Amino acid sequence: MKNEKHIAELTSRLLAKYGKPVDSVVSIANLAEEVGTSGQTMRRFLGKVKTKNGINPVSDKSLSVICRYVGYRDWSHFTQSNGNGHGHPEPDKLYIEHMEPFFRNGKKYNLNYQQDTITVDMLNDYIKVIYATKQNIAHFYNLNHENNWAADYVLAWLPNYNYFGQNWFRAILSKHAAHTDKPLVRLALTNFLRFGAFLTNDNVAYTPDSETLNRAYAAYRKNNEYMPFQEMRYYTNLLIDAKRNNETQKFYGLLHQFLQEFEEQNIREFNKHEVMIFFCNTLIWLKEYQVAYELLKNRTGFITHFAANSAKERALHFYGINLAFMKTTFALTWAVNRIPEPRLLALTSADFDHPTGLLYNDYIHVMYQARCILTGRGAKHKKTLYDELKTLTDKTNYVRIYDLVGKAT
Repeated sequence: MKNEKHIAELTSRLLAKYGKPVDSVVSIANLAEEVGTSGQTMRRFLGKVKTKNGINPVSDKSLSVICRYVGYRDWSHFTQSNGNGHGHPEPDKLYIEHMEPFFRNGKKYNLNYQQDTITVDMLNDYIKVIYATKQNIAHFYNLNHENNWAADYVLAWLPNYNYFGQNWFRAILSKHAAHTDKPLVRLALTNFLRFGAFLTNDNVAYTPDSETLNRAYAAYRKNNEYMPFQEMRYYTNLLIDAKRNNETQKFYGLLHQFLQEFEEQNIREFNKHEVMIFFCNTLIWLKEYQVAYELLKNRTGFITHFAANSAKERALHFYGINLAFMKTTFALTWAVNRIPEPRLLALTSADFDHPTGLLYNDYIHVMYQARCILTGRGAKHKKTLYDELKTLTDKTNYVRIYDLVGKAT
């Protein structure tokens, strides 16, 4: 019998890449066609076909087809890359250890992330391995926790939305926030810890208090110019606190203050759209549906021209934003406001193919499932979608989204 942990991991990656609900015979058939296997094989793989002993073996050949769809050579490559379910995948562990000279020299010569293209390309290739598994991230940080040049890049400039609600990752962020010598990095990590706690309904450890957040912000403003992404995330955390304390006047005062300061900055239009999409994503979870819609309704053109513009524009953090994140945020905004969504918001599997997916796909899949529930019809269909959403929110610990969708329907 195949290792159940490998099958579970492959299932998770398959559904995350596909990015659409798999909740009917038709949807399974569509998934199978996209993957390149038969509907019967896909039903067996997903456990939809029952036998007397409850075991539905799928051949290694069929598993290899699915593995190629999610980016591996075959089933053997997938199992080797993802270990035996007990500890580090050995090839990845060695590869991360072989990165050490590069990280050491980056620190020694203080290489500039933004100006050295070769350095950025190398880092982004390494990131794909480092963020591939929980064990890989832990191994990277164990080896490089004293190297701020390396850890600042991986943990602060590539925010991983999939893990903000998980204590093992929050422990790493918390340790590095205390260790880094850069106020901007400390603010970034503090912002991520606070935002992750909000999405879990504060059901996590390692959450900095408001005073710690404000100290980090004051130190950043003293040492850095205006940084749009971190200003946005800091203000969302202030808005979260105001909403939690039922301080309505303060909430809208902060909202106006952020938007006014943001518009006064000399920021490229591409980057303004990036930041505003992230900001509106949080406004949805704060139930500020109308505000989110007003800020996004005239930005749909950004989606249309994103592919062409992203090829020539610099994102505000190195991996930037991707189409799946954007489309889902827009679609959710339209759904909670009960407005028919434009056709351009339809998601395709290609939207998940960008490397940024490793930073967002679990989070995006939660959002997409929420959108499907809000726009779906039929109690039985919604029950299936809720069950899938519960599985996803259990994985990410973003229970606030599950609770919010229930109240919004």
